[in-house]
Amino acid sequence: MLQIIIGTQRNQFLAERVLEYSIRKNASGPVDVRAVHQDRASPGGTKFGFVRFMIPSLCDFRGKAIYFDADQVVLGDVHELAGQLHAPHAVGLVRKIEGTFGGEPVAERNETSVMVLDCGRLLDWDPATMFDHVVPNATKKLAPGEMRYRDFMRLAWLDPTAIEEIPARWNHYNVVREDTSLVHFSHVRDQPWKKPRHAFSPFWKEWLRETIASGTLRKSDVLKAIARGHLHPSFLGVLRQAR
Repeated sequence: MLQIIIGTQRNQFLAERVLEYSIRKNASGPVDVRAVHQDRASPGGTKFGFVRFMIPSLCDFRGKAIYFDADQVVLGDVHELAGQLHAPHAVGLVRKIEGTFGGEPVAERNETSVMVLDCGRLLDWDPATMFDHVVPNATKKLAPGEMRYRDFMRLAWLDPTAIEEIPARWNHYNVVREDTSLVHFSHVRDQPWKKPRHAFSPFWKEWLRETIASGTLRKSDVLKAIARGHLHPSFLGVLRQAR
């Protein structure tokens, strides 16, 4: 069974469940989907940034697994995504990112918010020690062995030959086209469940409605999210539509 790990935190619960529903809806075969929180404090980024590197250990260093950030919706088949990684490569990811972040084009980089991992080829990814020398991006002078968070997240420490580039459609930033297999609402302060005037609020609202109707989310989850400020009150109307 294909292992899927979602990196998440409390205020992303609704997005995480919508993502899970979208994965299952479009999967051509069985999947095991797990949402994982990070206990260790992070020196930058989200509170779940290190989760992606824990996956080989979580999967007992066997088989293929896929990582997703919580703020995404899958429109393609994750089994097709898993097939994008070929031996002898250990990691598959998007480099040439299409779309925008905060209204600006995204620079080419190793984007780890979506990854296909061959866990048996990543035996040295030990979560007990691999984060010990990751320091904040603002660190001016690095001690021996230290690496800034941004560089760590972009795999500056990994042998480039271990990485296989996968099609950009598997991590489209804030854009949905006919060829989009995954849309990533990457700008945390401007996500469609927070901003009712967001261009993709109607798109995400329909996915939320379907997720509730499927039983993946309860209506009480939506009410709690609104009360906690994790979902804009304008989404309250979706409860009347989810039947």
